[in-house]
Amino acid sequence: MVLAPNSTLTAERVFTPGDGIVVQDADGKFTVSVSDAVAHVEGGFRVQLTAQGGTSLVLPLTGTLATRSGTETLQNKTLYAPRLDGISEFADDAAAATGGVPLGGIYRTASALKVRVA
Repeated sequence: MVLAPNSTLTAERVFTPGDGIVVQDADGKFTVSVSDAVAHVEGGFRVQLTAQGGTSLVLPLTGTLATRSGTETLQNKTLYAPRLDGISEFADDAAAATGGVPLGGIYRTASALKVRVA
């Protein structure tokens, strides 16, 4: 595409679209768009991906991608060999309640993992 000089553009310029850019010339108009091969971000938010060395990132086709610092609800997930650190130890539900474990929260008695129900 060649842009002709005018009062703002004082010399002719050649516009060369890069990978993922589609230019269409129809009905006397040029339309410039991003192809479907390029990821689109909706909502007007900035997205930054930083790769340190060779990196492979696979995004889910549906669902929610969890963050490390937010709170998400995960459903229908399988954990293989999970490691649970920082779980407080209490003798029973009453002691766990006194210790600040909320209803539905987890605690342990020795090596038994428990859920506070009372």
